[in-house]
Amino acid sequence: MSFKETFFYEFKHTFSDIAVVLTIIGGVLLYFFLYPQPYLNKTINDLKIGIIDFDNSKLSRELKFMLDSTSELKLYGYTDKKSALQGIREDKIKAFIVIPKNFAKDIANHKSPQIYLGVDNSYFLIFGTVLEGFLKSVMTDLIQQKVAYSLSENESVYEVAKDVSGFNINVINLYNKDNSYLQYVIPAVFILILQQTMLIGMGIAGGGFNERYKKSRFVFNPIYTIFSRYIIFGVIFAFYLLFYIGFGFDFYGINKIGNPLELFAFGMAFLFASLSLGMFFGSILKERELATPLVLFSSLPLVFSIGFIWPNESIPFYIKIFSYFFPSSFGIDGFLKLNQMGASFEMVGFDFVSLIGMGAVYFAGAYIKLSLLIKK
Repeated sequence: MSFKETFFYEFKHTFSDIAVVLTIIGGVLLYFFLYPQPYLNKTINDLKIGIIDFDNSKLSRELKFMLDSTSELKLYGYTDKKSALQGIREDKIKAFIVIPKNFAKDIANHKSPQIYLGVDNSYFLIFGTVLEGFLKSVMTDLIQQKVAYSLSENESVYEVAKDVSGFNINVINLYNKDNSYLQYVIPAVFILILQQTMLIGMGIAGGGFNERYKKSRFVFNPIYTIFSRYIIFGVIFAFYLLFYIGFGFDFYGINKIGNPLELFAFGMAFLFASLSLGMFFGSILKERELATPLVLFSSLPLVFSIGFIWPNESIPFYIKIFSYFFPSSFGIDGFLKLNQMGASFEMVGFDFVSLIGMGAVYFAGAYIKLSLLIKK
């Protein structure tokens, strides 16, 4: 077959296959609207925390009032640590604070009382929010007490103001302005969705091609077949990539500070690597039905091995090796640095070169596999 005949052959079988169409059109659009829904409540506030007050003094009640007045925290009373820990286990509260006995007395005697804070550290944004609300309240209360004591010792108002104004909490969320999971999770997951849906679609198309070849042994050119699929799936997913990181980020209010030309260049490298992997994946499948379960099975391990959900430093090396076989590992790292963190293109050079190299390796693998198919 000529290139023109090969292209129309691939185009016909791609868009006449309902499984492929549902995956590369329906699946991509469905995930775009469905996946971000749990994260649409952008800011973390009114976190339920327990309070155990062993002092029950005027000062401890003032501190509790300040804690409850913050936008981050909402207090629920507990009588002991055991019941508070049980509240965390049952997800009724996210943290608990213990005000010790003699809290007010120690402050009056110029001692440093210890206030205990126990936090569910399963989610680092929740931990940070509780800690921020706790520090603001405690520091405000301590400054009030310090001012009251200094004035009672007949210090001048100017000296007191100078003394207490030297400490200030100024929290700046550099790359996650809303302190939300939407900013943190969605940009990375969008890239993974594009890769996985592409692999399923090209896997089904490649497996179907192999099944048809077994039955009829038609003549085809491996290079023409590869480039035909590259064009068909490449055009579709280039549009989806622009849709996701363009309209999609604006739609969900996600940060965009990257240079458009640099993002486009990096996106093309990511698409090349993903298309090559999809082509190779489809060429080794004997049955089209295997594509979907194999890709879905790999999705969850990929999410945790790439390093944006679980800290990179805590992931065993052999698990990281698994993620390096997929373009999403380098693609997510590069896109987050460029688009969310304002990195220069030189700073993602390793990711860019890795994607190009990965694409070339999988391209060669697909060509070899299709060439061997003809010789059988």
